[in-house]
Amino acid sequence: MENSKITSRLSLLREKMSRLGIDYFLIPTADFHNSEYVAPYFQTRAYFCGFTGSNGTLVVGMEEAGLWTDGRYFIQAEKELQGTGVDLYREGEEGVPTAAQWLADRFGRAAKAQDNGEKSRALALGFDGRCVNVAQKRQFQKKLSAFGVRFVTDTDPAEGIWTDRPARPAAPAFVLEEKYAGESAPSKLERLRGKMRGAGAGIYVENRLENLMWLFNLRGRDVECTPVSLCFGVITMKDQVLFIQESAVTGQVQAYADRIGLELHPYDDVFNYLEQPGLYSQEQGAVCRALFNPASLSVRLREAMLKGRQALIDGTEITGMSQTAGRGKRPGFPGGHFDVEKRSPVEDFKAVKNAAELQNIRDCYREDSAAVCRFLFWLHKNKEDGKIGSMTEMDAAAKMDSLRAQISDYVDLSFGTISAYGPNAAMMH
Repeated sequence: MENSKITSRLSLLREKMSRLGIDYFLIPTADFHNSEYVAPYFQTRAYFCGFTGSNGTLVVGMEEAGLWTDGRYFIQAEKELQGTGVDLYREGEEGVPTAAQWLADRFGRAAKAQDNGEKSRALALGFDGRCVNVAQKRQFQKKLSAFGVRFVTDTDPAEGIWTDRPARPAAPAFVLEEKYAGESAPSKLERLRGKMRGAGAGIYVENRLENLMWLFNLRGRDVECTPVSLCFGVITMKDQVLFIQESAVTGQVQAYADRIGLELHPYDDVFNYLEQPGLYSQEQGAVCRALFNPASLSVRLREAMLKGRQALIDGTEITGMSQTAGRGKRPGFPGGHFDVEKRSPVEDFKAVKNAAELQNIRDCYREDSAAVCRFLFWLHKNKEDGKIGSMTEMDAAAKMDSLRAQISDYVDLSFGTISAYGPNAAMMH
């Protein structure tokens, strides 16, 4: 049976693609921060195909569409994709192409048809460049470059189609006390700048929410089960700037930011900020190198960085590179890798727990283990009383959640409780 709700949405997307000259549209499970779990506002992939699992990539063409997901979700995806016209591609199974391979096959055939005399035009792959990272784009470029495919990175597929889209989350943020963090934000920034100096970088650009929350000892409630606020960060040797939504900035957060010298700017201003030529200028006319992780930094952020630096190069005498560049000249970037592309130092800092963090983890797990024991007692008691037959999976999850909510200093679950019984237990998630 056709799922008319999904097929009508796909029809509207295809009309949009046709207007923009886009042959295929890539829709990953992602927000602007390369997050694993995303708020409802960012669940565009689910909106266009109906699959609600936490991992999956949707590719929509003018006549076909495919969803790629992993083994945790095969059973769920089969059910949710029925009647949508979206084919399921089981990642990791023998003979199943990746999304990039699948697209290479389609674009390859289209390019060959053009060579054989069909009407020629530039082939195009579209995606929202805020939701695809630099490394992902390069993977697709590697597969598709032979076919002259251009990339359209400035289009939100849901814009103008998803009329009842949930609002972008903007809950108040809060300061994490040092008794929980175990280290002050200024101390963390000093360590980060040490790594920047060692790498020869003058700017650090970060869009991973967990990294920024850890670095500045802030927390938020913008993503379910993940204590983060939507934000971007730019760190130089002198300044630290956080781009965050105005409604997230409470009086407590503003006072704390003032105390540690943290500049707070509007969330959406990050792109214009990165386009400023002066951000990349160092003493004696040298161009500043940027440190970022291509596996997390979005394509749009990278484009803004390149635009800002190119504006500096075009308008100023630049030194400290492979050649001197005057106005109108293009300096050489050695191997195309003038910047420092590597795993974020914050990831490594965050992975090494200090004494306070280790003690907090022990305390939390002791209380969580006690909550699980109380749940098991409750479950067995209901079984003995003959009440378990009327109990649902949701009843069990609600009880487990209520017991965990009694833990001291409880804020939220770290992951939604997975409650399954009988045939439903065959689903890994």
